[in-house]
Formats: sequence, structure tokens, C-alpha cells
Amino acid sequence: GSVKQKGPKTQPVRPSGDTVQPLSSSRRNSAPVCDAQCENTPKKEVPVSPGHRKTPFTKDKHSSRLEAHLTRDELRAKALHIPFPVEKIINLPVDDFNEMMSKEQFNEAQLALIRDIRR
Repeated sequence: GSVKQKGPKTQPVRPSGDTVQPLSSSRRNSAPVCDAQCENTPKKEVPVSPGHRKTPFTKDKHSSRLEAHLTRDELRAKALHIPFPVEKIINLPVDDFNEMMSKEQFNEAQLALIRDIRR
């Protein structure tokens, strides 16, 4: 029994040792990319988004439904790097909203999402 255990232990250790090195180097390469993306978004929002993704699974059903409903547009806006909160898109008066929009440049996907949220 002990001989069989030693055989499988020594065999996977060598390949996993070989595969760990490229994985760790690729993780190091991807870390600065994440840091650069995180710096583009406001620091307050970065810790909030992982929390929102985790909490619907841990909280009771009622609050998770509310969060899922409220954050769907917010998650889409973050994915497209919209530079201001969804609350402003929804609640600003027309003149203030137009002024805010004129200060930024958006691609078609961002404009479509902002119009969809604004409706």
C-alpha cells in the first residue's frame, strides 16, 4: 500500500513543479494589467464591486434580489468603464446630464448603455 502511494506522489510533483513556474510568471505579467485597470476606476468603487458579487450569495434571498436588480446597470457601466455613477445618469436634470456628457468622449457601446439607463 505504501509503495503505491509513493509512486503517484512523486510523478505529479514533477509536472506540477514545471507547470507552476509558467503560471506564476503569467500571473505576475497580468498583475500590472489589473493594477492599471484598477487605477483607471475610482478607488472607492474597486472594493465595492467584488463585495457586491459575493454578497448576493451569502445574504438572504430578499436583499440579493434587490442588489441584483439595482446593480445590473452598475455592473454593465463598470464593464464599459463609464466614468460616472449610474445614479447620476438616472437622476440628474437634463441640462446637468447634457453638460456632464459633453465633458467626456464615449464609444457607441457606452452611449447605447447610457441612453438605455437614462430611459
